[in-house]
Amino acid sequence: MENTEKKFSIAGANFKIKSNFEIESLLYEPQPYNLHINYLIKDKVKKRDIFTIVILRNNKNLSLHVKGRNLTISGKIDAMFEREYNPQFGLFGNKGIIHHFILHTLENYLKFSFLHASAILHPHRKKICIALGPSGSGKSVFVSNALKIGWKLIATEQVIISADGEIFKGNQYDNISPKAVDFIESQLDRAVVFKEKQLIEPTGQKLLANLSEYGISVNKLLLQGYELNLVVLNFGNLSHKNGTPIIDEDFLLRVMQYSSSEKICAPIIFDKNIFKLNMNGNSKNRTTTVNLIIGKANKKIVLGGNYTDFERWLQYEYLN
Repeated sequence: MENTEKKFSIAGANFKIKSNFEIESLLYEPQPYNLHINYLIKDKVKKRDIFTIVILRNNKNLSLHVKGRNLTISGKIDAMFEREYNPQFGLFGNKGIIHHFILHTLENYLKFSFLHASAILHPHRKKICIALGPSGSGKSVFVSNALKIGWKLIATEQVIISADGEIFKGNQYDNISPKAVDFIESQLDRAVVFKEKQLIEPTGQKLLANLSEYGISVNKLLLQGYELNLVVLNFGNLSHKNGTPIIDEDFLLRVMQYSSSEKICAPIIFDKNIFKLNMNGNSKNRTTTVNLIIGKANKKIVLGGNYTDFERWLQYEYLN
């Protein structure tokens, strides 16, 4: 029998995790790639129907079982919390099984889509910028420079958008390179850098920064009525430093499709084993949302260059 139960909500959808061991600290301690920083999680959910349930059983037999909106996980779960285990592929990591299952259920049942992107909001005008790009493309550079000059943060790593055109307040933490620490600490006095929260990943060592003091005050925005800019990031490429307009719509469509499917269609890795489950999300819902965003965007550009080039473009958009 499970002796731990946690309820939480993501973008208005309710979840429950049951476990035969304690998971409180794993959910809420700010550490690289746990549920707490992948989404804006609210706990103490009111008495409403729970959308989906994850059951964790710590035992010797390894198995994953999906039935409807429920997921049962059994295995050597406690081993996944040991120091040498890569937290990205851990139970609550951004490439882990629970993260994948949440994406799967939200996209299939609530028609949400997820962009590997950052999003910012103008504090005084109805203007939103969504910046797309894989790891190392400059999302952290984009966000830190935006917050420095007054933009508000919607999400740093993963943008949640509904098929109805709602964009939700998301992750308020960011994984930054060690070279960015001085910039964050000197330019963003309300940010907190957790220097002990280090993570080695393929693109290099990262540290964790809490940027929640710069976040928007509401939980969601309706894109209708906002000027929307779509920015494809290409950090280090000087040919795009002034914001080159995207003429090739097929290129933008492919970037958007990749960005929206990258997280949800990744292989499922649990206890260092690869599982093939029918949890790829809903491509129809994803296509609808991608087309909605592309059609809504006022500007579609590629932005490259360095810190100064990013800041110059953001300053221009802030003032105009």
